[in-house]
Amino acid sequence: MRARPPLTLKELNWPTGEQRAGETYRRSAQLFVTELLRLKDGRECLRAMLDGLAGCYNWQTAFFRAFHAHFVRQLDLEKWWSVQVVDFTGRDLDRLLTPGESWRELDQILRTFVEVCCVVNELFDCADVTLQFILREWDPVQQTPALQARLRDLEVTRLRSAPELAGLITEYGNVLSSYLRQRHKVGLILTSTARDPDARLRILVRETVKQLDVLDARRAAMKPADDSASPALVEGKPSPAP
Repeated sequence: MRARPPLTLKELNWPTGEQRAGETYRRSAQLFVTELLRLKDGRECLRAMLDGLAGCYNWQTAFFRAFHAHFVRQLDLEKWWSVQVVDFTGRDLDRLLTPGESWRELDQILRTFVEVCCVVNELFDCADVTLQFILREWDPVQQTPALQARLRDLEVTRLRSAPELAGLITEYGNVLSSYLRQRHKVGLILTSTARDPDARLRILVRETVKQLDVLDARRAAMKPADDSASPALVEGKPSPAP
């Protein structure tokens, strides 16, 4: 498959007669399913998709219902598949980032650029906010695209990063993926006095923030000694002027 790269998602969806009969299609399809099963709850999602096929006109509808915690749009799936293909066919070790470059790229991914209104003069300023702030203060509609974008960036960076940082990048991705999956499950729980979904969500946010705090401390300890200081992440306030 290094000689003949796996098919694109479009080609897997709509293969030509020649592609469908070829070995590349079978191998690409096997790789696609294998990588789906490697997701933390991949087997459960795939089982749910198969169970839902009978009630859908096409498999894509059943797929996105079952894998909603991982892929909201077709574009999300396409980007994920592109990353899996790059990862599977191998990385060019001559093009890996240095530890310092890896640390800085990870640092930038973990920042979310927002506009903040200054109460005094009602002007907008710029700020970088932490993932912890997003989890505590943003509603799920705002959270989902921001966190999914971070997940995609983390995966791409992991493929290019120095080995020293790859494990940490993976852990950040695992924490965010787990949060999105569990938040989706919490949202499916019917409100009752005994099982309050809001209380469950608060607990989930608190535990996820603790995990991110631990990873941030490890990341800070791994900062290269010669790396210039990066602007501090802030809790929804404008970054101080240099």
